[in-house]
Amino acid sequence: MRNENGISIGCPLLGCTNTLGPSTSSNNNLLQDNNASSNAGEGIQIGAHNFRNRLQSNTSLANALLDMRDDNPNCDQNVWRSNTFVTDSEGNGPSKGCIR
Repeated sequence: MRNENGISIGCPLLGCTNTLGPSTSSNNNLLQDNNASSNAGEGIQIGAHNFRNRLQSNTSLANALLDMRDDNPNCDQNVWRSNTFVTDSEGNGPSKGCIR
């Protein structure tokens, strides 16, 4: 059985795409050396209004929706570096944009 979503930062209980339920603020986190692959939804995601998170050296592949997602415009103050993935919420993959 596949998980719905892999790793979510600052998302309501039912996931970042679900507007039901309270949203939690989650700032200043380090997410490093994790694997969030083959999920039925998204691999790694950060909900809107969650800032100053650093995501590095994570692997997120073969997820049904997106491998990596940041709901903040231009990732705001979140830093994504040295991650392994194919698809992201910016739509330009690992070589361009703020999700790297």
